[in-house]
Amino acid sequence: MTKKIKNNKKILEKEIENLWKALCLIRDDFECQYCGSTLDLQVHHIISRKNKNTKFDIENGITLCKKCHTKISVNPNSRIEFLIWYIKKFGIEKLEDLEKKGREVKQYTISELEDIKNNFIKQYTLALTVLTNGLRKTMKSKKKEDL
Repeated sequence: MTKKIKNNKKILEKEIENLWKALCLIRDDFECQYCGSTLDLQVHHIISRKNKNTKFDIENGITLCKKCHTKISVNPNSRIEFLIWYIKKFGIEKLEDLEKKGREVKQYTISELEDIKNNFIKQYTLALTVLTNGLRKTMKSKKKEDL
């Protein structure tokens, strides 16, 4: 792989990662799924981002505040507590499916990455449309209340 192609692939992966984060935040209503905070939000990979096969899987992301994210990333006991909470909330099957998928070896081609990016852009555009329409309805209701 030439240096130019490698750089293009890295740029594309970063763009996908940013879209992935945005989609996870939107799905999780911009709220830490662990403690409920809406401050300093980040998106955590349940299965390590080193696993290429789950790196851009929306189901492998969960919104956490910086405090919770740091806590479960640094402290092994907190990581275990988080996984127990995750299993209670989402089920053992979901975690096992992610773990199984994460064990599969995957190297994305540029074409596959472009497909992922285009799919994420479509999802993001749809999500923004839904959010915008919801905001418009809320503002219309608020105006009627003010009258």
